[in-house]
Amino acid sequence: MPRSSGAGHLGEGTAVPSRDGASDLYGRDAELALLSTVLERAMSGTGGARIVRGDAGIGKSRLLEAVIEQARARSLTVHSTRGVQSEAHLPFAGLHQVLAPLLPRLDELGVVQERHLLVAFGLEDAESADPFRIALAALELLTNAASDGPLLLVADDAQLLDAPSIDVLTFVARRLAADRIVALLAVRGDALADSGLDELHLAPLDDATSAALLRKHAPDLPRSTEERVLREAAGNPLALVELPAAMRATDHDAGPPPSLLPLTARLERAFAARVDELPAETRVLLLAAAIDPSCELQELLEAAGSVVGHALSVEAIDAAAEVGLVEVDATAHLHFRHPLMA
Repeated sequence: MPRSSGAGHLGEGTAVPSRDGASDLYGRDAELALLSTVLERAMSGTGGARIVRGDAGIGKSRLLEAVIEQARARSLTVHSTRGVQSEAHLPFAGLHQVLAPLLPRLDELGVVQERHLLVAFGLEDAESADPFRIALAALELLTNAASDGPLLLVADDAQLLDAPSIDVLTFVARRLAADRIVALLAVRGDALADSGLDELHLAPLDDATSAALLRKHAPDLPRSTEERVLREAAGNPLALVELPAAMRATDHDAGPPPSLLPLTARLERAFAARVDELPAETRVLLLAAAIDPSCELQELLEAAGSVVGHALSVEAIDAAAEVGLVEVDATAHLHFRHPLMA
């Protein structure tokens, strides 16, 4: 039986079961086929890695779940981790989750490499360990394990992993060509943009696929409501599934439909996660843009400046632009990358 490590539920996006038990993802046939080919090559001895990049709710986690399902059907061993903000400050926390099932094999390493991994995981006392030796030890531990059978390494929400773990995982991912190992790292925004790894970008679903997914989960929506959900979701699978539930929980008998659609807690977490990390001035500027999207950037800067108590320059928007939340068009208007961000 293949060993597994914490694959768990990586739920973003949506899927329905197909007759053969595999996951049938809406609008992701090409992406799943590509990653399936990568798995097949690894079974023949040619490993590889991909960065799976996409916005919040676009279906990265659900695609990974489908790949994990295929990997286990092919008897690949799965080792996985998920980045969480609460552990981002703990060095090697993510790497430990990936390698924990392999720690009984540490004695297969050389003495120096074994010691460096033990130090990295806090299992042996030392002032410090060489990051390069830690990365080499992790690579050797995995390649040794792959001699028993092919492996799939998965890091979801990798942008939230601690920096040392990311360094080691990208080091390993760049050196798998001759091993039966596949590494997949799913990220939002511009994380790992300089990793040198091949990328698979998940774009929004097209109109037809979006409509099919929405009708699968909310077949009784009035036509006007369906059109609005499709417009506001903008091809985002999570939004297509969650928005109808949020709207059903809202009492529309009290008045006309709201100017902004209500969000579920899950949608708020998905779309607002990166906002909390922005500077206070930037958050106020985004709030002003959400309240009145017709204002030019200079007007928004003046309004936000009056709230924070001092003048703001255009640099105040840089932090939000860098993580892909907003963009400024040629007419000096600020636009959210996705309508639900407002």
